[in-house]
Amino acid sequence: LGSDFSDPCSGDGSIRWDQTTNTIRVCNGTEWRTFSPDSIGGSIGGNTVFVTSTTYTGNLGGIEGANQKCRQRAQAAGLTHTSSFRALLPEDGASLASHIDPNQTYYNTAGGFIGTGGDWIASGLGVPVLTEQGNTAGHLAWTGEPDLTRTEPRIEFSCDFWTATSRHGEQGNPNATGTGEVWHDHIPGSGDHYRVCGELHGLYCIQ
Repeated sequence: LGSDFSDPCSGDGSIRWDQTTNTIRVCNGTEWRTFSPDSIGGSIGGNTVFVTSTTYTGNLGGIEGANQKCRQRAQAAGLTHTSSFRALLPEDGASLASHIDPNQTYYNTAGGFIGTGGDWIASGLGVPVLTEQGNTAGHLAWTGEPDLTRTEPRIEFSCDFWTATSRHGEQGNPNATGTGEVWHDHIPGSGDHYRVCGELHGLYCIQ
């Protein structure tokens, strides 16, 4: 048990429980790193989800540009299977919800159980979505969709499918586990959730 991880760790593989963040820290031989299910190759039977620690305008270079940004952040954080990460965004011909497997289990980068895809869509997050480094995000994330029941994506909420800064885009709160804000819709029922695409927000990245 502990909360001070400023001291260098010795002995690769040592484990401590962080009482401050309720996460597992693992010693990699030089520093304490937040445990991620992805770091052991997904052997706990689920997929990893994170929100990027870096922020971007709504002009992401299209969906492929967004996917590349997710893979770059996963690689920078030392996650494995980086090529399997993609941006959780609607695109031309595919809604936001269609990118979430309802039968898959999903975890954040500290090993917290977010839920199955079906639970995630119907009930929201079981725990917050953390950054690729396992930290709490201090920003919102682009989502492009306030209504997960829709089967058709809406270009007017998706920054012209992530190619424009002059339009509007939907975004959500990766820390929202309650009933006020939700992960894909910053303030349900309010005009506040439609942001100008020139603003800076993170990306949800999903395996």
